[in-house]
Amino acid sequence: MRRHELDVVSLVFGLVFAMVALLWPLWKLDVLDSTSLSWLPALALVAIGLLGVTLSIMRSRHPAETDRQELQDDAAAEFDALD
Repeated sequence: MRRHELDVVSLVFGLVFAMVALLWPLWKLDVLDSTSLSWLPALALVAIGLLGVTLSIMRSRHPAETDRQELQDDAAAEFDALD
């Protein structure tokens, strides 16, 4: 089975959704007040953004190796299809 690429946009939106889902009950149960909620989501969004930038940088450093392997796999599949 071929490994799929990392979708950074989906990862970031999923983390934002999880953050909201975790903070909402804490706010409704008065564990967090409006003062806490004013800086906590901002801090979490900055952390998620930094994660996205880090993943993008890591991905851009090794694209040639991934592309080479995909080309080899595609060539092997086409060769097998010819037989």
